[in-house]
Amino acid sequence: MQTFSSLAVREIPVPLHDGALWVFGYGSLIWRPGFAHEGSHPALLSGFHRRFCLWSHRYRGTPEAPGLVLGLDRGGACRGVLFRVPGAAAAEVLRYLDDRELPDGAEVVYHRRVLRVRRLDAPRHGPGAGTVPAVTYVANRDCRL
Repeated sequence: MQTFSSLAVREIPVPLHDGALWVFGYGSLIWRPGFAHEGSHPALLSGFHRRFCLWSHRYRGTPEAPGLVLGLDRGGACRGVLFRVPGAAAAEVLRYLDDRELPDGAEVVYHRRVLRVRRLDAPRHGPGAGTVPAVTYVANRDCRL
């Protein structure tokens, strides 16, 4: 049986699954997570795909000439990495990720979401099987830069 507890950071409840925070990375988080974690696992997120769909002057380019950046957009599926963060470090990691992905200011490129993500190295049946709720950052389709 799955048990969840919540942790509020920036007023968004985040589920802890089996005492850990799970984070799904699909871009720069894969090769540069920037936070301590207990493990990383290949994963698949259904319902979203990775695509160059956002213009940004923070991540690439300048205010006069924004650059195209990756985002998770609706539809399809995306392979990535699930990071397991101990529950005691969850608040600190979420603050770091929000500062990295949701900076203060006029450019709101991503939304933090909790989505069900499947571990690809987990057994198909029994303990550890199935999906986990994971924090990820999806494209803000209302961002008009």
